[in-house]
Amino acid sequence: MVFTSNARQVAARNEALAAKHEAGDAFIALDLVQKDVAVLVTAFAGLDAGPAGLRLQRSFEPLERAGNQAAQTWIDALDAHDASLEDGRAEVRALREAQTAFRAAYAALSAAHRDLQQFAEEHRDVEAQVRKVWGQVAPRTAAARQALTKARDAVARVRAAGLTSPALDQRLASAEQAARPVLDGGAHKHGASATIEAAARAVDAAQEVVRAADELASLASDTPRRLSTTRTRLDAVSVRLDAAEPQLSVLRREFSLACSADLDDVPARGRALVAEAADLLASANRHAAAQHWEAAAADLAACRERLAEAETGLTAVRRRVDDLKDVAEDPARAKARTRFAVRDAQRLVVASGSRVPAREAGILDNLAARLDAADQLLDATKPDYWGYLKELRAIDQLTDDVVRRCREAISSQA
Repeated sequence: MVFTSNARQVAARNEALAAKHEAGDAFIALDLVQKDVAVLVTAFAGLDAGPAGLRLQRSFEPLERAGNQAAQTWIDALDAHDASLEDGRAEVRALREAQTAFRAAYAALSAAHRDLQQFAEEHRDVEAQVRKVWGQVAPRTAAARQALTKARDAVARVRAAGLTSPALDQRLASAEQAARPVLDGGAHKHGASATIEAAARAVDAAQEVVRAADELASLASDTPRRLSTTRTRLDAVSVRLDAAEPQLSVLRREFSLACSADLDDVPARGRALVAEAADLLASANRHAAAQHWEAAAADLAACRERLAEAETGLTAVRRRVDDLKDVAEDPARAKARTRFAVRDAQRLVVASGSRVPAREAGILDNLAARLDAADQLLDATKPDYWGYLKELRAIDQLTDDVVRRCREAISSQA
């Protein structure tokens, strides 16, 4: 009987130990998969996934609780029965209870492990998305750090050259601020998506700093020359301005009041623009003397805009005089150019046949008739060269419109 009792005890202990080892392996497997899934869920939430991330977290929470409860079942079984397995005098009944507890722990651990594995399988797309996004974090972060270093170096070179610029300093400060999420905690603190976006903003801001620093150095070397050339240009516009009124007088005296009506304000407007340009040029010189190169460049740009506007008006006056004199000298020559354009358009319409609207031929016929009737403007005691010139230009424009529409119609059928 003693032998039989010992044999039962050994067998019970072996079965309990086997159940313990099986449960222990299940506990390790559960711990690994639960940690992997938890990392996946946390990483997906770190992508700023919004509602999708929140849904994934909520669907994981009951599985996580089940895993924790199963793990606690294993721990409780160890606390309750591990001593019995070590006690060589443990009763068979105690060993059977240990076996039952470890098998129950194994069942709970295996069920939790199976549910977590199924969850991971169902969210393979999430895992791929997480790997893709998080794989961008390191290179994007490195690019931001490198760009910021280049920006700091560019500003340092400018300062070493004796150039100062509050605006450039502010740009660098803005770049540093944009890079703060990248440098302070990175993706683990701010999330992968937020960090990638911050890195992109930091790169853009840093590159803008480098561009501004290079531009500042260029301004410092180019501005003195541009000040000189702008002064020369201002003087030239002032000289041209003196000739504007006599040219307008030629238009009124030799041709008509109507031909100068849209240009009569050119001298007054030009004088105002030249005065503004002179003030801006003086301001640019003061800024340059103080080495405020950006401010000097801004004033120079505004000065040149005023001069360009004044030049446009003066050029219009001169061209009006030249055009009317050309027409008065040989009206037939101007008319011949327009007639050639009309006939060329007519040839295009005829050659295109049904590919262009039939009405275009009638339009060109009417324009040809208008061209012939334009001679009536020259039959008066004082020929209306301005009216004649405007009529030729109107016919030219309408002819160009016909040609454009025909080419569009042909192209649409190609």
